Amino acid sequence: MKKIVNRGVSDLGFLGLVLVVLFFAWVATGGPERDTGGPFLKTQRATSTTATKNSNSFLSSWRNRDRADNSTTYDPVTGASYSPWRGVIELERGTAASTDYSNEEYIVIKNIAREGTAVTITGWRLKNAGDARRYPTDYGYRQGQSAIIPIQTGALLLLPSGLGVQQSITLAPKERAVVLSGGILRSRPIKIQTNFKVNKCSGYLEALPEYKFYPSIKLQCPDPESEPEVANFEDKCYDFIRRMSRCHTPEFNESQNDKPANVDGVEGLSRTCRNFLKERYNYTSCVARHGQDEDFYTDEWRVFLNVGALWFNSRETISLYDELGRLVDRISY
Repeated sequence: MKKIVNRGVSDLGFLGLVLVVLFFAWVATGGPERDTGGPFLKTQRATSTTATKNSNSFLSSWRNRDRADNSTTYDPVTGASYSPWRGVIELERGTAASTDYSNEEYIVIKNIAREGTAVTITGWRLKNAGDARRYPTDYGYRQGQSAIIPIQTGALLLLPSGLGVQQSITLAPKERAVVLSGGILRSRPIKIQTNFKVNKCSGYLEALPEYKFYPSIKLQCPDPESEPEVANFEDKCYDFIRRMSRCHTPEFNESQNDKPANVDGVEGLSRTCRNFLKERYNYTSCVARHGQDEDFYTDEWRVFLNVGALWFNSRETISLYDELGRLVDRISY
């Protein structure tokens, strides 16, 4: 009997020692501050968080840019749902508030992403405030107007015919579309019949007195002197070309009566020189010689809606909707 009692006391002592060891181990691993979900839960949560962060693409972060409430999916003014391109594509008012002429009135649609997916804007709709505001004008209540960027009416390359291979208008990151309410005011010798992407030869059209673009196209044509044949001409022709400005198409006057032939009023240029100037310095030749250059295309499209003036000079709201009628952006002034 005595041996049995001593064995029980010994067993109790061993059990107490085990409990003490477990207690200190529990304190060392966090004690009451430790996550109560079990030893594997913290690892699982960290893995889940990492996966979530990795799944958030650059484009997703841009789509949520500048939203007052990212959980909002509908526009409170019109009830239209928001486009997934909201925050990626933005509007600028251009000359909408400063002109009454459709051939001078334009707004700008920009892809403000620094990288990511290009966005096709053909089939998208632009709309003014119109009936939504119901304010009176000098001619009674204003009627709502809208215009659709036509599908398959853009030419990456404007051909000398005034047309080009038709395609959708797509804005890569940091590209923009200048959208004119009307059309080209003057259009000779090439009658422009399509939307087009501006290239480094487009300045030849801008520099002609027969054209008037709003806004002006930058004169970024290749330097006339950079053509390799120029160095082979006689001094007078060589000096004439060196003085030419970029994107300039020389004006040729044939000999009449006692007046010899001249180019831009300069006489005495050889026939070979005159033929070279006529053949080389114009939009058609520039495209043929430089169309394969890596920097040939710029970051800008020109789009012509060919409708009347769309935007009022004040108390206006311009809205842009995607092809499914979802609101992309809105500006007011």
